[in-house]
Amino acid sequence: MKKKLFALVAAALFGFSSTAQAQPVDPAQLSSDIQNQVNAAVADAQQRIQSMLPAGSSGPVQNVVPPVWAPREPQPVANGTNGEMWVDTRWGPRRFLIWVPQNYNPANPTPVFVGIPAYQDTSENYRNYSRLRESTAGREAIIVYPDSWHQSWEGAPTSSSEPGQDIEFIRQVIDRTEMAYNVDRHRLYATGMSTGSGMAAILGCHASDLFAAIAPVSGAYYDTVNMGCQNNPMPILIVHGMSDEQHHYDGGVRYGWHYYGPTQLMDIYAQRNRCSPARTEFPIGYGATKVIAEGCAAPTEHIRVPGGHLWWYRPDTAEEIWAFLRVQRR
Repeated sequence: MKKKLFALVAAALFGFSSTAQAQPVDPAQLSSDIQNQVNAAVADAQQRIQSMLPAGSSGPVQNVVPPVWAPREPQPVANGTNGEMWVDTRWGPRRFLIWVPQNYNPANPTPVFVGIPAYQDTSENYRNYSRLRESTAGREAIIVYPDSWHQSWEGAPTSSSEPGQDIEFIRQVIDRTEMAYNVDRHRLYATGMSTGSGMAAILGCHASDLFAAIAPVSGAYYDTVNMGCQNNPMPILIVHGMSDEQHHYDGGVRYGWHYYGPTQLMDIYAQRNRCSPARTEFPIGYGATKVIAEGCAAPTEHIRVPGGHLWWYRPDTAEEIWAFLRVQRR
């Protein structure tokens, strides 16, 4: 029975018998027409297999083969280069920068790392000083740097975005990227600096159905970044300076809005991630300390650094956050 079912599936999908030599399929060369043919063949195979099952068998048969990714447009940015792309939002066109790793292979699903600039900063400037491209992340992930809306992000008192506007934009950035690149939807990550880091926290709150983990740096964690969150575990690594002069380590008020300090945000995520009260601490060099919550359903960590409102090179922020993020999967 199993051999007969296998022969049916093979014949329906690829037009060969179970004794023929199967040829490998290169997803990079599949057109949308071929993808449609594959989908139709799968549906036909499912129907035929279901008709062969004994009466009373559970069904219908699902997922005979996983869907195959196929590009819907030519690759706009070459391997090992920077570029820019656009999406049309309900509020108008918006731009994002993109970096494609040198060894990107369309046959392999590739993680996407979203890097979000600070208030009144540019994507180009953040791309340059964050050194995400130059880190291990730049060799393993497609990196996108979305432009802010009027130089700020939702969830901050400096924002002119409507609630949900920037979340929707970043979802569109991922979808737009996937039109030309083989995106691993199980490995989408976000980081940022300052208000951009607050936006990363908003994605961890409201887009945990999309993102696998977040790693905010020197964040502006206003109360709004943690209101009405999707109530499921979210891996998080928070990096913050103990003498941050803009967003104090113990929290405070800025522009008339209350914000959380990094340890307060860690405690909030520790509760969401069902951690125990226990914490483990150990030095990681250059006076920085890593704090890990124990017994969590999702990793919950914090790096405290003896410094101000910065993106650090000692310890290497880009390497530290990517080492945490790259092993997380949704």
